[in-house]
Amino acid sequence: MAQRARHEARWTADDAVVKGKVRRNRLWVVLLLFGLVGVLSTWAYTRLLNFQDLQVQLRVCQEPLGEDATGADVTAAGCVPTDVTDERVRLWHQSSPRDPASAEGPTWLFEDVPIDTVANAVQVDLADPARSVVLFDHEEGGVRTALTPDAADTRWTGTVGTRGPTSYWLLVTPAQAG
Repeated sequence: MAQRARHEARWTADDAVVKGKVRRNRLWVVLLLFGLVGVLSTWAYTRLLNFQDLQVQLRVCQEPLGEDATGADVTAAGCVPTDVTDERVRLWHQSSPRDPASAEGPTWLFEDVPIDTVANAVQVDLADPARSVVLFDHEEGGVRTALTPDAADTRWTGTVGTRGPTSYWLLVTPAQAG
């Protein structure tokens, strides 16, 4: 007598056969779940980075300012708002440049900027060389960052830092001042 393997049945009855309808493909359920994950991810991303409009105001100072300047130092340096003419400001988020949406009077306006990120930087192109350029957080009363110049002292760049406000002063001290 031949032996059977353990997994082989010795008999098959009609009651042992699986009966019922074949389930149809539920692709729409999977697509709905992927869509829901996409919407929730987008919502969380925009909420986490806090997208808002950002204003940068140009002010010209009579005395140079350093990284440790305070609100009193800005007042003592004689920093006054100056209309934007030949100067150009560009924000960088990671490696993507962003030009201002508008420039009116002394203020550049950038729309929908991710405020709560460390990946923001600012670049300033000046018509004339400058002695110093700092990005000042006037709400907190301190310098956010001192910008670094190129060889001609006309292009200045620097990182903005983390979780910034929605308004900055760009304090420029011309090379012939002071």
